[in-house]
Amino acid sequence: MNEKLYEQLELSISKTRLDEYSKILKTQDKKIIFTYYILNSEIAKSLYIPLQNLEVALRNSIHNTLTAYYKTEHWYDNDNFLLPNELKKISEAKNKITRAKKELTADRVISELSFGFWTSLFSKTYDQRIWNKHTKQIFPNMPKKDRNRRVLSSKINTIRYFRNRIFHFEQIFDKQNLPQVHKDIFEIIKWLNLSLYEITSELDEFNLVVRNEKDRILKLELIKKMGAYFSTFSYNSQDNNQLNLTSNFYSNHDVN
Repeated sequence: MNEKLYEQLELSISKTRLDEYSKILKTQDKKIIFTYYILNSEIAKSLYIPLQNLEVALRNSIHNTLTAYYKTEHWYDNDNFLLPNELKKISEAKNKITRAKKELTADRVISELSFGFWTSLFSKTYDQRIWNKHTKQIFPNMPKKDRNRRVLSSKINTIRYFRNRIFHFEQIFDKQNLPQVHKDIFEIIKWLNLSLYEITSELDEFNLVVRNEKDRILKLELIKKMGAYFSTFSYNSQDNNQLNLTSNFYSNHDVN
């Protein structure tokens, strides 16, 4: 890969970030490193809509269920319901809304709360308050045999880990459990809302990306344009045989 091109990219992406790819791929080949940087972006992009739909559906299902049960949309203000850590997050959300000089409504509080707040409700300390009573209402399409707060907590916290890596632009392409995380995202969306599951499935491009990553990366118009702009930029398709990290991984894993 042309040194001038890579140096320009490195200025914006940062050497530290690209060095992480070099360590994972065990190569100093700059073309391969940047190719996988783009591949990582493609995979992250394919997971954005599913993650968005899961997060919004989850918080709304919890909110709607607890609102109906406590007969108030301000259920989070009930005495002795939330623990100190979650109460602190509620307070921070309210303060942020107030500082923005907006009306303090339940809808604004709910939407202001982070995914971390909602995943924290899956701890065993909320068994009596939430899960022993409301699992079926929150996840109406969840099979009875799967209604287990511990299983839900494990899946959702793993998804949260990937969600945070994606939203902080970190590497995910090399994670061995990535196909399972994708599967779990869709399973939970299905448990929450069948219609949303169907729509999200129609928009899903994850399998397309991971099955065809070589062709998708090597044909990116962005790369072609850069190659035309930097006359000494060499783009040799023979490098295909080096781009095998994710290919070998996904060929041995079920990504359906």
